[in-house]
Amino acid sequence: MRLSADTLRQLRAQAEANPTLLPHYAQALLAFADELSSAGLPDQALSRSAEAVAVSRRGGSGPELAVALSSHGRFLSDAGRHTEALAAASEAETVARDAGPGYEPLLADVLAGRSLRLSRLGRHSDAIAPAREAVALRRAAAEADPAARPQLARSLISFATALAGLDLRGEMLPVATEAVAVWESLPPDRLDEHRADYAVSLTNLGFALHQSGSAEQAADLARRALVIQRELPDEAPTLAKTLNDLAGYLAEQERWTEVLPLAEEAVRVRRGLVTTSPAAFRHDLAASLTNLASTLARLGRGAEGLTHVREAVALFRELAAAEPHAWRGELGKTLLQQASVESRLDRHGPALALTAEAVGILEEVGDDQFRAYAQREYARVRAYARADLPAALAAADRSVEIYTDLYARSPAGYTVLFRDALLIKIGTLRVMGRTAESDALIRRIQTGRLA
Repeated sequence: MRLSADTLRQLRAQAEANPTLLPHYAQALLAFADELSSAGLPDQALSRSAEAVAVSRRGGSGPELAVALSSHGRFLSDAGRHTEALAAASEAETVARDAGPGYEPLLADVLAGRSLRLSRLGRHSDAIAPAREAVALRRAAAEADPAARPQLARSLISFATALAGLDLRGEMLPVATEAVAVWESLPPDRLDEHRADYAVSLTNLGFALHQSGSAEQAADLARRALVIQRELPDEAPTLAKTLNDLAGYLAEQERWTEVLPLAEEAVRVRRGLVTTSPAAFRHDLAASLTNLASTLARLGRGAEGLTHVREAVALFRELAAAEPHAWRGELGKTLLQQASVESRLDRHGPALALTAEAVGILEEVGDDQFRAYAQREYARVRAYARADLPAALAAADRSVEIYTDLYARSPAGYTVLFRDALLIKIGTLRVMGRTAESDALIRRIQTGRLA
């Protein structure tokens, strides 16, 4: 590390003797926190950023306090303390706005950070406005000075992240496309300095294209991002996310033998991250475990998959108990994944109970995509088990109803999911002996008329 604890102690002593040096000491604390975080020591990084905030309150200017608060919010988020992270980011925004004219770049950075904090708490709608404002500020700066283009690209990453959490597929694609274009407009040597952020932008663009129905293009972009991330140090978190994304794109094409090594690598990487920072990466590990479990089940290795998905559910139960608003939706989805694996193993009792619990959670969360998925799986598990068929059909009808609305908003993004919901309704009708109705739905799908 470029800084050391001894150096900081010397700076602290100097600042105590001469309070005009307090801002310099706060900056050193934040720099040391960044180094600690990169070294896989998030708890120590958080302690230093907290001290930087306290020092800035004593002897720093408003802008210096805003920087410290925003950085502290990032470290709190890395430690899994998302509610506290948002509080720090919100105070940073207030302080940055009070700084007045001339501090627009600072405000843009603080706004982008607050947007990310909101997204991590599942408040995706609230994350849009600060991200949009940050982009506007950074766009104006980049138009005045092309050297500010990297900052514009980073703000576009935050904006794309906020949009990804909502059903705003049409809006995310141009934002993600612009971010990649801004990076690629840089001279090669400057782009090389920002390869990590460029890879994140490629991943975001891939996700946006996937949401628009271009799965193969999405997979190609994820592969490009992986090449970059494998070459860079300290990119394990983004590497694991890209592995997960690529596995998901290939899974939709049922290329399970290609999916398996990607899903296994993502779990290995995230287990390593959890050993150094459990609070920061437990939710990521749970997501990768769920993907691995689904892949193993598809390959006929359901018993192995069940072990992994049970671990994922246990992790999300802990997270949801601590921060319900952030994690109950993910818990509900993971319960449905466990139910799917249990059902494939003909363990109908647990599958029925898990889907009932998941529906209760996801109806409460209120997201249309979650609700449609929950009702679809509730119906599928009951039809397969030949249990409570009237309730299964009601759930299938509800799933089709929600997907009809979603499909109307984005046909390319929901064709596969809508067709799956119709197929589950067809299967339920057949189990109930209502073949005329199921045959009519089959003809509807065969003609390509989903809605």
